[in-house]
Amino acid sequence: MRAVLIFLILFAGSAPCAERSIKDLKRDLRRALAAADDKAAARTIAALRRLGGERAVSVLTSAATRLRRENNETYWLLVDGIASFGDSEALKAVGDFIADHPKSLLASDVLFALERNTLSTKFKALVPVMNRGPEKFALQAVRQLSRLPVPEVVDALIARLEKTKPKEKELRRYLAGALTELTGKNFGADARLWKMWWAGNRDKPLGRGRRTSGHTGTVLDHVDEIRRERIVGLEKLPARRIVVIKGKCVDWKRFDHNFDHIENLLEQMGLPHTVITKEDFEAGYRLDRSMVVCINCMMWREHCVCPHCKPGPYTGNRLHRCTGCNKHDIRTYKFSGAACKRLKKFVESGGYLFTEDWVLEELLERIYPDLIVSGPKLPEADVPAVPGPGEATHPYLEGVFHHDRKTLVVRRKGHAGKTGVFKPAENVRKYFTRSKHRWKIDLDSPAIVVKNKRKVHTLLTSPKLARMAQGNGALAVTFAPSGSRFGGRVLHILSHFGKQTSRNSEYGIQNLLLNFLIDANSHRGVVLNRAEKKKADSKS
Repeated sequence: MRAVLIFLILFAGSAPCAERSIKDLKRDLRRALAAADDKAAARTIAALRRLGGERAVSVLTSAATRLRRENNETYWLLVDGIASFGDSEALKAVGDFIADHPKSLLASDVLFALERNTLSTKFKALVPVMNRGPEKFALQAVRQLSRLPVPEVVDALIARLEKTKPKEKELRRYLAGALTELTGKNFGADARLWKMWWAGNRDKPLGRGRRTSGHTGTVLDHVDEIRRERIVGLEKLPARRIVVIKGKCVDWKRFDHNFDHIENLLEQMGLPHTVITKEDFEAGYRLDRSMVVCINCMMWREHCVCPHCKPGPYTGNRLHRCTGCNKHDIRTYKFSGAACKRLKKFVESGGYLFTEDWVLEELLERIYPDLIVSGPKLPEADVPAVPGPGEATHPYLEGVFHHDRKTLVVRRKGHAGKTGVFKPAENVRKYFTRSKHRWKIDLDSPAIVVKNKRKVHTLLTSPKLARMAQGNGALAVTFAPSGSRFGGRVLHILSHFGKQTSRNSEYGIQNLLLNFLIDANSHRGVVLNRAEKKKADSKS
């Protein structure tokens, strides 16, 4: 209820009130933050947004810079306030702040929050970031610009493409993809052809380039042009490139010891893969032709599989006490020490490892105890999710915070092909929403404890989860154990597929896996090139 009240206050832009000076509002905000009064802070943020302009933006950025970010809901209240400005002067000031603070966590978070500002005039904030920000900011700005179907955006994208250098391959790819997304045309990264075509088509409708990839019922149906190019080819990989390890079951008709089936999602996505059991892997299944190993969360603790026992009271760890029978058939399917070593070597050799939930205890904390371990067992919960510190622009988060709201195109009447810049409607809820991304946690999932924050990137976190789990709010983490560009990477999530409470949240967790597969496929080329070079050197 508290969060709902704050939301309503922050977005109560149409409520009449006496305009106050910047000096008064700055003092009010300082007092509200000192008293930890989020309701008062939200009222002041709303007043600053109504006032608009560069100075109003400066009040909020200065206040947010002084706040402790981690596990702080008030911080995100300020971030959303900065991203929800609608007037031209304020939006430009927001863009300048982001571009001029390339190492700032706040700048990264504001850029992330701008995703939920659907005004077409948002380009006033994004173009300076694209032109002057560091590459990771510029790429995110281009992605957001690709969703704003107004001619000024195409002007800016072509102008930026003209100034790029051949070595800026990723930026050029993003710019070309954004232009294709907006226009439906594809001239690659040839700025000259784009400029010639645009000269004769500037008055044509935009936004017709967007298309779906099919009807898989997965996130693949909603991939934009920028990312589509990197996905093409995954569907043609040999099946052994992606391996799913599932739990061994004594009787598949009666028992399924897997709490998830990653193989089902891969099948739905149309991505070739090979499914093996733990028994197959323990018997020596080779991973020399594999680039990714995905491990299902499964029952690996001691448990009874007697067909005559009936489940009684719950005892924890997703187990029940046996009743109605004195005979028991106790099994355990935990990875052996040898299997753990083989998986560790696979990652050291350049392989990618995707794990979820209980695999943290069964495998990761055994082979990487200095990086990541399990924390307290959690109750079933549905918690809000936000990017980890400094991770809002991480490539694994592309598409994770997807939203369905359409761009609100602001035009001045009588000016074809020109976007008018003026103060938007007072009701901010027409063009901005606070993040609604949720993350479902299952009963008895272990919290993620990050031991080495320098090496382990916390991609997603939750202030609510941190309060539940002794300060451990991580929802998804990734790390490269060896630190070498030729070594592999691990991605671990605190959840299961198919358990999220909304389509957007489910697409979020699917996007994490998809982005990981894209990166693994790209990284495989680096590893193979190195191996071929070593082979050639040994012959010479």
